[in-house]
Amino acid sequence: MGIFSFLNPIITMYYGLILRIKLSWYSSQKSKRTRIVKDFLTTKLEKEKYDEKTIDNIIENYLKIGEIFLDRKNMHTAFSVNRMLIPKKTKGKNKD
Repeated sequence: MGIFSFLNPIITMYYGLILRIKLSWYSSQKSKRTRIVKDFLTTKLEKEKYDEKTIDNIIENYLKIGEIFLDRKNMHTAFSVNRMLIPKKTKGKNKD
């Protein structure tokens, strides 16, 4: 056992709390963006006089594409960890 091994549970709880806060922030931001996009597209497509079923299909497809391509950066940001916690990679000393 190390000298500071009693701090490990405290540190684990701290980073668990930080991760939980980041996830709740991310999910609230995602639902807010989804709501804004749905409202915007609904008003635009109603002006073009599409029927309601077509509007729902267009919005659903648009949001699926957005989740795949546009939110990858946000997911990386939400789950990023402080760089100081990640140990530096040791360079391989194997010489062929």
